[in-house]
Amino acid sequence: MECFLKVNMWKLFKSLIRNSSGESSKSFGLVISAIVGAIIGLSIAFLLIWDIVVDGVIDTDLSKLGIFILCVGCYTFGSGANKMLSEVAGGEVMIERRRRRMMRRNKNIREDKN
Repeated sequence: MECFLKVNMWKLFKSLIRNSSGESSKSFGLVISAIVGAIIGLSIAFLLIWDIVVDGVIDTDLSKLGIFILCVGCYTFGSGANKMLSEVAGGEVMIERRRRRMMRRNKNIREDKN
């Protein structure tokens, strides 16, 4: 099983290096940052639970912990922002192409009727 996963991961890395492959390095970066953010979030949750179980009081500075969680969220957003913006820009380009195609089609229909 481990060998199978290593081979698949190696193929994924190879396809990310290739220019015209179906996989996107932006998607890969988003997945990795989401995994890292989830691990950090679970670690913080474990830290708070441990703090309560040991002595029944939260001794952790929650304001600094909140700022740290905000930074993790910004990290995750930053890795996905370029993908989101490229998808939005790509969508706008596709809408413009469809609009032009419809205008040409309507123009051809009008010419055929005359």
